[in-house]
Amino acid sequence: MLLMVGFHRANRRCSAPTIFVVRMPQYKQVQRTDNIYSLNTTKLPRLKQRALEATSFMIEANTKTLYLTIKKEYFDQIERGEKESEFREFKRHWIQKLMNANGTFKHYDLILFRNGYHKNAPQITVEFKGIRIIKQKRGWFRHQKYFEIKLGKITSRST
Repeated sequence: MLLMVGFHRANRRCSAPTIFVVRMPQYKQVQRTDNIYSLNTTKLPRLKQRALEATSFMIEANTKTLYLTIKKEYFDQIERGEKESEFREFKRHWIQKLMNANGTFKHYDLILFRNGYHKNAPQITVEFKGIRIIKQKRGWFRHQKYFEIKLGKITSRST
């Protein structure tokens, strides 16, 4: 059984706490050490629930997610299943976000699309199918490179 023991900030400037998880075969009390706090046996049911939340958070944290904010018209097209790929310009920001230093593409498990920057903005989570570089053949921006991000099935929605 996994139990969440506590939080510890390695650096005072660090904003994200580290979760410490301890494997305990039986309900034994843990002695206070540097980063681990003692457990009280009367609080074990609540700690079990926290442990389950912590482990589910860690499983979700292992999946790599690409976060993209898009306009409503494109968001609605993805939601209806009409749009199969998303395009981004071949600029330094997107090169760093989508490519490794050795020139290969980064692998993501999911793409989270947000319709706007508001905290309650609608979101869609879509499977990531891959990236490729394409060139536009006509129009004003001829011969300009773009990233084409292939979209898979919609896994979750929140509106």
